[in-house]
Amino acid sequence: MAAAYAVKSLVRFALGKTHFYAWIWHPALFNLAVYVLALAGVLALMPEVARG
Repeated sequence: MAAAYAVKSLVRFALGKTHFYAWIWHPALFNLAVYVLALAGVLALMPEVARG
């Protein structure tokens, strides 16, 4: 979860610097979606963690 949070933070920082959030209707919802995608990506790369 910490790796996914770090990825989300980097994406949020990069999108904030490029003023991408001006085009987003609901930035908090977009950030949640980015976090969920990052978490799914991290879990897909580490299947032993996903199994528990």
